[in-house]
Amino acid sequence: RDYKVTGVQTCALPIYPGISLELCLHCEQVPESIGHLFWGCPDVTSLWSVSYSLLSSLLPGIFTSPPTLSHILCPFTLAPQEYVPVVASLHAATYWVIWRAHCSFVFDNTPYNLVSLRLSLLSLIKQNITSVFHVAKQNSRLAQFELTWCCSTSVSLDDAGLLSISLGDLPLS
Repeated sequence: RDYKVTGVQTCALPIYPGISLELCLHCEQVPESIGHLFWGCPDVTSLWSVSYSLLSSLLPGIFTSPPTLSHILCPFTLAPQEYVPVVASLHAATYWVIWRAHCSFVFDNTPYNLVSLRLSLLSLIKQNITSVFHVAKQNSRLAQFELTWCCSTSVSLDDAGLLSISLGDLPLS
């Protein structure tokens, strides 16, 4: 019997003696698990480093932690309360990029690598920042947006209130 759900072993399903766990579909190094998918797979571990580099770029001097499993599982103590939206957005986007790439690989046989994961993360974060900006603008909360998101030269508002996002020069890992 195969107890796989969308290509990931789940701990909620029974594992019987004699039934071998398949290796990770991406790295083919260790048995596949949810923990490996979201943290242990080499390209994913490198993506978390990119994600945390992006956090350091967005929150310079405020965010300085390297990626650890405990922070990835519970990121809300990484930065002061007023920057939780930035941390939460980056973590949610990173998880989404990993899950979307995995599903594309499982269902569409579309392989991924660190370069494609990084590009997808940067695109998603730019879309998210832009969406948050437009909501803040509609609700007359640009000052709050600026305090939360414009802590570096990566995200800024000009005198006319136009948004500028520059995230493309981040390293691969």
